[in-house]
Amino acid sequence: MNLPEQINNLPKPIRDYIHNLETACPADLVQENANLRENQKALLRMNKMSDLEKIKEIADQMPDSPEKEQALQAYENLKTFEQMADAFDSIIVK
Repeated sequence: MNLPEQINNLPKPIRDYIHNLETACPADLVQENANLRENQKALLRMNKMSDLEKIKEIADQMPDSPEKEQALQAYENLKTFEQMADAFDSIIVK
């Protein structure tokens, strides 16, 4: 039995509720919202990576010193953290 048949076999109050859901929240609107959320996450990731690249550029311009090594290590740590956060986010969203 396919989904429309299953829905049609439900009691009338439940069928009406499902119909009202479809009317109040069309599938294309749900899909558009999901796409917008994904685009927002991608833009935030791009912005974070842009900030990370700025940190690396500044560190690369520093003269060789322990501070430069600390700055480069901080960059690597932040980059790893961002990758872990993105992976975690993709698991949570699914």
